Amino acid sequence: MNTDSTGREVRIPATEWEALAELSRREGVPPADLVREAVRRYLDKKNELLKARRALSKSFGVWKDREDLQRDSLDLVNELREDWNERARRLGLD
Repeated sequence: MNTDSTGREVRIPATEWEALAELSRREGVPPADLVREAVRRYLDKKNELLKARRALSKSFGVWKDREDLQRDSLDLVNELREDWNERARRLGLD
């Protein structure tokens, strides 16, 4: 068991602790600072993913009432692809 300067305990397997301690020595940063940074980054990433999932969830069904999309999806996709291909040809990207 490892304890930081505030007395809070964190259980880290020995191999990870050794790697953390080595990184701490190389960077001249206390292990607790490295752990706090890692936790902060992890939480930030999780919050970004949660926001993205919420936004995606809200977007489901936004086109359900569009009359211009009430046809075979294969035809629609092929038409959209042809539009992109035409743009690419005009821009010399093909």
